[in-house]
Amino acid sequence: MLSEWPCSSSAPCVGGGSGAAPRGAVTRAQRTSARSRSSIAAYDGSAGEHAATCPLAPGRRRHHFELSPAPPPSAAALNRRRLRSAARAGAPDRAGTALADAFDSNPGASSGAAEPSGDASTPPPRPAPALAPGPSAVAPPMALQPVTFTQTWVLPPQPSWQRAAAALRAAAAAALPQLAALSSGVVRWEVPLPRGCSASRWLRGQDAASHHQVYFAGRHSTAPETPKSALAEAAARGWSAAAGLGAAWLWRGDGGVPFGEEQLTGVQRMLSEAQPRIRVLGGTRFDSQQAPAPEWEPFGSFCFLLPQIEYLEAADCALLSLNMAWDARYQSAAPDPLCRAGEGPPTAAAAAARALSLLSSLAPPAPPS
Repeated sequence: MLSEWPCSSSAPCVGGGSGAAPRGAVTRAQRTSARSRSSIAAYDGSAGEHAATCPLAPGRRRHHFELSPAPPPSAAALNRRRLRSAARAGAPDRAGTALADAFDSNPGASSGAAEPSGDASTPPPRPAPALAPGPSAVAPPMALQPVTFTQTWVLPPQPSWQRAAAALRAAAAAALPQLAALSSGVVRWEVPLPRGCSASRWLRGQDAASHHQVYFAGRHSTAPETPKSALAEAAARGWSAAAGLGAAWLWRGDGGVPFGEEQLTGVQRMLSEAQPRIRVLGGTRFDSQQAPAPEWEPFGSFCFLLPQIEYLEAADCALLSLNMAWDARYQSAAPDPLCRAGEGPPTAAAAAARALSLLSSLAPPAPPS
């Protein structure tokens, strides 16, 4: 703030000098106005005084004092204070702007004694501090499209599961050059073989520690049929149970993520009415918001998978099947928190490598219990 004595000259008053005036000089000054005295008293005891001169008629000298907090809180705050003070004192705008420029260039120095000369430009505004982005409460919408190719091939029957596995391996390797050009797809090969064991016994013989396992048996009820129960029984007609090993494609929701319309769309895009035996198996929690018990934590709030290898109990035989799925359209570095597209390989070559590796590790069924 600038507090100055009245000047009889019309010359502008410009602050200058940096020498400190004694504190008594303020109280002994009898020529200050009441406004000047009140302004000085407001800062007395908490500010340093800086002398300034006001050019008047020759041989006459008057004083005024610029009182500002010492040390300055910040360069920006002092710039604003000097600009306001210059406006109150009637100084031109460019002089006040030049004061701010000079202080910006040397924040530790006090104001200069000489009047700024030349045009002074307004300093560029300081950028506002960047705010850290917070977590998004709602995931962006995802327009999921069906895979571009689905197909089921039934291979000649084989007498044992070992021969069936070898036939599946050869068929997948032979089809890979044609499938590699497709951006997405779900394909299935089936080999009939004699029904030598149940699906649950076959599954017990496989490595549960390294691969997903799933088992499903169709439920036949004597209760009155509803449209949904009729569809469920029709889907299981001709076979009694299915066991799956590994995941050609996986949908798993973290705790608190419900299985809704978007997740259902993500599962259905892998299926086709023209290929009814390409099926997804899994289930959901009754309450997705409830924390699961430790033994159910790997399941998540829901878990569905397209089995990599499937053993199906049919009416008069068994089917050993190999499924492959891939989709390069929804691969992202950041995982989808709602698990709508699911997880799986991006290319047919990656899908074939995963499938052939699991086929090579296939084990015989567990002994009868």
